[in-house]
Amino acid sequence: MESFLIYCLKSSLVLAIFWGVYRILLSKETFFIANRWFLNVGMLVSILLPLIYFKNVITVEVSASEMVGESSNNVVPVESIDYGLLMVKLLFGIYLLGVLFLMGKLIFQLSSLFKLIKRGSFRRKENNIHILINEKISPFSFFNYIVYNPKKHSEEDLQTIIAHEKVHAKQVHSLDVIFVELFSVLFWFNPLTWSYKKLLTQNLEFLADRTTVESTQEIKKYQYLLLETVSGVPYSIANPFYNSLIKNRIVMLQKQKSQKKNIWKYALIFPLLAGFMMLFSFKTETKFKIQENLQKTEIVQDSTFSDNPLVVIDGVVMPSDFDLDAIDPETIATMNVSKGEIAIAKYGEKAKNGLIEITLKTGNELLLKNEDSQEKQKDKSLKFRSVDKNGNVQESLKNVLYVVNGKVMPADFDVNAIDLNSISNVNVYKGENAIEKYGEKAKDGVIEISLKKWGLSVGVHDQKDKSLGNLLSDEGSLEHALYIVDGEEKSAEFVKSIEYDKVKSVSVLKNEQAVSLYGAKGKNGVVIVELRK
Repeated sequence: MESFLIYCLKSSLVLAIFWGVYRILLSKETFFIANRWFLNVGMLVSILLPLIYFKNVITVEVSASEMVGESSNNVVPVESIDYGLLMVKLLFGIYLLGVLFLMGKLIFQLSSLFKLIKRGSFRRKENNIHILINEKISPFSFFNYIVYNPKKHSEEDLQTIIAHEKVHAKQVHSLDVIFVELFSVLFWFNPLTWSYKKLLTQNLEFLADRTTVESTQEIKKYQYLLLETVSGVPYSIANPFYNSLIKNRIVMLQKQKSQKKNIWKYALIFPLLAGFMMLFSFKTETKFKIQENLQKTEIVQDSTFSDNPLVVIDGVVMPSDFDLDAIDPETIATMNVSKGEIAIAKYGEKAKNGLIEITLKTGNELLLKNEDSQEKQKDKSLKFRSVDKNGNVQESLKNVLYVVNGKVMPADFDVNAIDLNSISNVNVYKGENAIEKYGEKAKDGVIEISLKKWGLSVGVHDQKDKSLGNLLSDEGSLEHALYIVDGEEKSAEFVKSIEYDKVKSVSVLKNEQAVSLYGAKGKNGVVIVELRK
């Protein structure tokens, strides 16, 4: 939808180029046949040129660490209304209404025209069909139909009028008129479209007038004939003899033929179109090859990005000061970098400076990494690491202050006890940002961990209590909850007596989520316990 609106703007720009060249350089010339082709080609090019683009692919090999940024980290899921998208939908709706209205009007005019032709008397003369009518209407032609009221004109004037309309019919000017009418329906929002339509129909009259005068050799009489007025409104989709362009037609009849050397003016359209293509028809696609010891990931993006791009991790929009240093390169599954129209189409104006979309490998969160040993990999215990400005991975963080669900943890807190599945997000603060929020005790950095509302984590409680009772009490009253241990229903007493060392993970489901999975049994909540094997 947004891409279509951008296409319409580009098409309008191309039409403006043709309109400008014609108005400034060609409208005073008597190259009527060449002008006819120029104006028709202008409409065709404005439709097709914005659809053409050339792609330039550049391949760059980088390490994952080179993709890491340098600012403080703060991960907060953001939900907002995209007013830009709403505006695009509104504009598109207005555009469609305009198209439907004008298309209905055009169909009505065609229907009225054919009804008028059917009411008249038919006379075939040479390759044309003369339609004699009684209505007070300006003579006109539509393809090979020539429509007129013989009672409103003298025989001599009628012959001149018919000669004029024969030129329209022979050169099939009705095709030009139908084309410009359909073009006006599709691009009605562009004011230049209506001016362009007037210029095209005016040039067709210039062409028919010049041809008629050259055949009759009576220019003065022909000019007086143009000055006569006939009541009735001419059809805009036909080629009327009398119209609002009489003054310009008489002026053009007086002009001397243009010198052939002026034909060079048509060539000026080419550098202008070339400039348009240089600006809008070339796209640079950069292919990054990110190499890791464990895996090679290939990322394709639309173009390079500028400062302060929008960062999205696993579908969550990061804040403007998000620090890419917080991401362990080994946890990255894919990274897509977009710019310009592609970025804005996905996330609106907030992505105008570029977009970096990162998908983490399954089972990973920010700065989380599985231990090397096979036993610990099965357990998915966690390890936080730091990345320096050069992208080098450092040893585990020391003396870092841990804050879980807003509670400052003791110095001997074991972060490895947190189950990955229970984590909602992780925020990392360094330097002044950390001290400003938590004081001098945070001088070595702060790691804030927020747990999911429906999930609990073994280890986030008083570690002196070896049972699961205190852990569950943190979630409020669960006396009447449904307890599931390794897929089987158990009593509350049984679950609370389980030593937490034997627990792999605990999840608490409430409200609609519990009922949707366990029916009426889950109306008071569900506690799901998975034991270590």
